[in-house]
Amino acid sequence: MIYFRKPLEGIERPQMEADVVIVGGGPAGMACALRLSQLIDDHNHRHPDHQLSKENIYVLEKAREIGQHCLSGAILDPRSMDELLPGWRKTAPLDAQVEHESFYFLGEHSEYRAPMMPPPMRDHGNYVISINRFVKWLGQKVEEAGITVFTGFAGSELLLENDRVTGIRTDDKGVDKHNITLSPGEYGFRIKRGDLEFETDKFILERGATLSGADIEAVLVRARMRRAMEDDQKLGVDDLRAALEDFIPPSYPTEIELQNLVAFLECTSKSLLPEKYQRMDRGEATRRAGELTAFERGR
Repeated sequence: MIYFRKPLEGIERPQMEADVVIVGGGPAGMACALRLSQLIDDHNHRHPDHQLSKENIYVLEKAREIGQHCLSGAILDPRSMDELLPGWRKTAPLDAQVEHESFYFLGEHSEYRAPMMPPPMRDHGNYVISINRFVKWLGQKVEEAGITVFTGFAGSELLLENDRVTGIRTDDKGVDKHNITLSPGEYGFRIKRGDLEFETDKFILERGATLSGADIEAVLVRARMRRAMEDDQKLGVDDLRAALEDFIPPSYPTEIELQNLVAFLECTSKSLLPEKYQRMDRGEATRRAGELTAFERGR
């Protein structure tokens, strides 16, 4: 098995049957769940005698609320949403449509405006959004479509059988990073097909447990390099396992907190901030950011 934090031993874990599990309730995870629901609806409409159920399709999200860990603002290209949800603009939380953009070269004492906008940076017609509010809205659409979203559950262990991913174990609550129990047990479960192991016919990993997106990308790049060095383009479970075992994640908690505080301090629109940051004192945030900066520099 591949795990991102060693599970507690001697714990009898409940198991739960699932057909599809989507790990990560961010924009990609929610869009995936919504599209899957649409495909099931289309199948059931065309095959009334062979109906498919959404009852055992789940989205796992480690945040306590949908969108709670999605902090940044963004520019949204509407083309993908036009395909996924026709008419979505009527209800989506859109802040503004980009009507003008400029590209400048900044010097020490002056600026130079480019005569044209580089094509990759053209956002004319795109939308300015808050990822937090947009993901919350997507989550509502997913739940309205009949897909179950479990919040407060992080994937902690990949379950393997015969070199294929078959399920996932959620994380244990009330334990520290050394697996020392800090409070009465609230243990993770196993979600597994046929039997809480989410062992499924299809397994979609959007974000791996305690690893960030950058961590997952680094692991996959190393696994791909392992194959390329052997002149083989086929990536296998053994390559992924070896890359995960070799990977040493950076100390992200302080870095992520610092990044969040910097984003909060630079934000000029209260409506773009999650509720937690709307109530935060800017003076206290500045002080804390200074402490974290000094800590990172002294490492």
